[in-house]
Amino acid sequence: MFKKVKNNFKSLLKEKNTLTGQCDIFSPVKGESTLLSEVRDPVFKDGDMGGGVAIIPEDKNIYSPISGSIVTVLPTKHAIGLKSDNGYEILLHIGINTVELNGRGFTSYVTQGDRVEANSLIMEIDLDLIKSEGYDTDIIVIFTNKTDKQENIIYDPRPVKNGDIMFTIKDK
Repeated sequence: MFKKVKNNFKSLLKEKNTLTGQCDIFSPVKGESTLLSEVRDPVFKDGDMGGGVAIIPEDKNIYSPISGSIVTVLPTKHAIGLKSDNGYEILLHIGINTVELNGRGFTSYVTQGDRVEANSLIMEIDLDLIKSEGYDTDIIVIFTNKTDKQENIIYDPRPVKNGDIMFTIKDK
């Protein structure tokens, strides 16, 4: 199942890989950042989907981590694919196994093809509902189209608010 999920996300995001320059990835929510290795989902924990960070959210408002376009919003609204203006593909995944909620607890303000600016409101989540249904609320932000020409600079886990730089992707 994990391989299928990985391949589905990658196929939704993949286009021509024309990465240029540096891209700062901002926190999409207020909370506590943590390393992917601390996430309970093996698809993300092992880095199979890409490098990045997770945030344990303290707020219901989710903001765009980059300026660019919305590539996809899954029908269950638990995941959004974005592409930065300089070609970096970012997956914003909300919660662990929250696909099973079938969209309950998620209000998306964006659709495929929308232009977004970094730190613009793109979604609201019902943290209480997600928790009461027994799901982790970790918000995972990963860079999915890394090549051997880029490196991730991930900042130490810390309290964050939307707009704080979580990690930077740049050419080696």
